[in-house]
Amino acid sequence: MPKTITLPVPGQIRRHVLKNLAPKTKGEQDLLDASREGAAELEAKGMNSLNTIDLHLTNDAVGSAIDIARVWLSSDNGNNVMAAKSMLKFELEYEPDDPREIRHEIKMPKSLAVHFAPAYGQQPWDKGMSQVIQTDMSRMRWTTTGGQGRVRAETLGALLEQIAPWGDSHPRPAAARASKKFAAEYTEPYEATMRLINGHADIGHEDQAADAAPWKPDLPKGVSIRLTSDRPETYGVFCSRHEGAEILISEHEDMGYAVAGANAHGSEHPEITVIPEKGLEVLKGFAFSEAQISLLSVVSERGSHDLIEDPNGFYVSDGWGRGKPVNRTRVLDLWARGWLMYSPRDGRRYFRLTPSGTAHFKQWQAARDQGLIDYAAKDSLNSAKEQREAYPRLVAEAPVQATDDETPDFMEAVHGRGEAAVEAEQKRLVVVACGEKKSGKPGKIRADERYIGNYFTACLMASEVMDGATMVLSAKYGLIPLSEEIENYDVTLGSKGSIRLAAVKRQVEEMGLTDARVTVLGGARYVKAARQIWTGVEAPLTGGIGQQLKQLAGIYQGEALTPDDAPEDDLPERFYQTKLQEVGYLPTRHKPKPRQLWFGGKAGRFNPEPGEWVRAEVTYTGEGRYTIYRLGTSEELLSCTLRSLIHWGPLNEQTSEPTQSPDESREAEAAPAPVEPAAKPAVGPRFYEVPENWLELAEEGNTKAAQRYWTRRCEEWRLTGK
Repeated sequence: MPKTITLPVPGQIRRHVLKNLAPKTKGEQDLLDASREGAAELEAKGMNSLNTIDLHLTNDAVGSAIDIARVWLSSDNGNNVMAAKSMLKFELEYEPDDPREIRHEIKMPKSLAVHFAPAYGQQPWDKGMSQVIQTDMSRMRWTTTGGQGRVRAETLGALLEQIAPWGDSHPRPAAARASKKFAAEYTEPYEATMRLINGHADIGHEDQAADAAPWKPDLPKGVSIRLTSDRPETYGVFCSRHEGAEILISEHEDMGYAVAGANAHGSEHPEITVIPEKGLEVLKGFAFSEAQISLLSVVSERGSHDLIEDPNGFYVSDGWGRGKPVNRTRVLDLWARGWLMYSPRDGRRYFRLTPSGTAHFKQWQAARDQGLIDYAAKDSLNSAKEQREAYPRLVAEAPVQATDDETPDFMEAVHGRGEAAVEAEQKRLVVVACGEKKSGKPGKIRADERYIGNYFTACLMASEVMDGATMVLSAKYGLIPLSEEIENYDVTLGSKGSIRLAAVKRQVEEMGLTDARVTVLGGARYVKAARQIWTGVEAPLTGGIGQQLKQLAGIYQGEALTPDDAPEDDLPERFYQTKLQEVGYLPTRHKPKPRQLWFGGKAGRFNPEPGEWVRAEVTYTGEGRYTIYRLGTSEELLSCTLRSLIHWGPLNEQTSEPTQSPDESREAEAAPAPVEPAAKPAVGPRFYEVPENWLELAEEGNTKAAQRYWTRRCEEWRLTGK
């Protein structure tokens, strides 16, 4: 009879197994049999089937239950998440058949955790590493005091490879001490697991000859591991992405350390195209000028615009209409030498690189990135006049306007080009919310270059595949085209110094966009503002920033970007510092639905100000304790009780607020905008001075809170004259 382990399995998992599990493995069948026995025992005792009960599980059954729990960690069902966490407490009880799946419980103090915890706006430490490492690091729990979690040997090896050298080299004494302690504590269990892995994979040193084929785990492109020729018992990490030559990066006596070293090198090493020596000589013969390369970039696979010829000449389309003119001789030289080809469409010619031109251009760019070649002082590839004259002239058979061109004509008016009249048909417009993360470059630069965050970039990528022109709704400059040059700024929509809604309406009227069909890509505050300007506004984005990035990726059919910034309205409109019990609508044992809110960290005497605001949810974990998780993830932010002080704010206006005194309530109803100084006209006994921006404020302040506020202000003005 196989050995069994007695574990308390949550009722949620047992019910799932009994109702939904169709056994495909021995472990799943053992788990189903044990769940049936537990259900029969509860029924005999007259107890609820969801009560937790001890089950006698085989090792394979424990593994199957843990597999279910790992999947449930990302579930939208709060009960499933709680059951998964309860089951994963016994993760270390499981003895997997594959030693690579053995987990190690690790902890690291804050001095080390800051180097590995995901940080706002920074590249994750595990970027470019294997899927195993990325999965393990995503399940680590990071708090203000450090990090802890369970990782596999591959991840532990990568961490040891990074941390161990810090014991002698880290500039901070606390981190150096922590590094030595971490290496001393986890090196031995790691090496023990690696011996099991080597034995399991049949690559033990005693059975492996020096000329044996190298073991090839999941490694970055261009990086390999094999035994070194001069030291037969040493694994060497080699990289072939160094100007075409393969070099030895590092040597290790342990295969696990070698894999970790290879992944670390791959994450730090940029992708380099290997260029043969003969190919480099060919590329040097091209000697392109910067202007020629700029033109080839437009027509390359990654080009975001088009090189077009119409009866008026060659130009680069900027997405709005006819753009910057291009030198005719420069285009014809590249065409005559076989770099460019064109396809006629709608009375125009659209240019692209030829297949050979594409291959050579990619290599030329790679060689320049590696510093092997540089721009020429003037154009090369000059062709003879006879060759250029062989280019067939474009004859205009019809008006230049393309029949299937969906670029709205009214955008030409925005840029001061073409006809000023706007056609009567309804225009389409995509409005992208400005981003919080901006380029610090001084002076004025284009709007699409000023905003550099991943959220804005994803919105821009999505807008490119949508119908209509794209414009930015800036908190400072209002509705502007992507090409408009703006300075850096630090205001948010609706805050002091931001543009007024009435001013944006005037911009819309001046551009002739009042009746446009509008789609907004941005946060709730931008959608609300747009719906006060246009009717029938479409807003396809919902949920938190992570969900919105996935929705945007679905629009542009690509990989979702990581959240390194946020929409400028991705902050709570109001926030408080109270005990958790004053939040309201908290989950209980009988009503376990998680409570969603904005979470700004733990409050109190030592934390008077909120930290980074994140969307979060509060779940009840039993015995009067609550856990706050990052919304939509299993990342634990805080474990607390009802008496714990926190910084919080209402999310999506679904929450109750703490009881306030009448005076506090008046303070909460802040003015919609600062009042500008009043003019000094002569007034009669029945008339009163009003602020100069009164009309704008009145137009925007059509809310109950604003009405009460201005009623009090006007009464004050009447009684006191202030």
